[in-house]
Amino acid sequence: MREHREQPRTVEFSGVGEITLVADEWNRGAEAADRPSILMLHGGGQNRFSWKKTGQILANEGFHVVALDTRGHGDSDRAPAADYAVETLTEDVLQVMDAIGRHVVVIGASMGGLTGILVADAAGPNG
Repeated sequence: MREHREQPRTVEFSGVGEITLVADEWNRGAEAADRPSILMLHGGGQNRFSWKKTGQILANEGFHVVALDTRGHGDSDRAPAADYAVETLTEDVLQVMDAIGRHVVVIGASMGGLTGILVADAAGPNG
């Protein structure tokens, strides 16, 4: 394993309905063309800090990593009208992927895993 490189920085993305989604991001400038960005999605009742150690390990290997607080979790905005449908979570993640602007691999646990499956289906093989 490589030496510790950089601490994550807190960033914001826009979700469905202009909701603010907060994330930790490592290695924003990692431009290795042969490596995708990694987007990590936590389980229900958790937050982006669930991925802190994993994110740091991947960042130490040179990956661009984003650990997202989904709507209603962690520091992200609560959903208007309590819209926490998995379809809405999926659309939020697709918008985050668009903002990342390069090929993304999604890692998810529990609720994040289900969302990740739906995101992969919606994004297709080039997402």
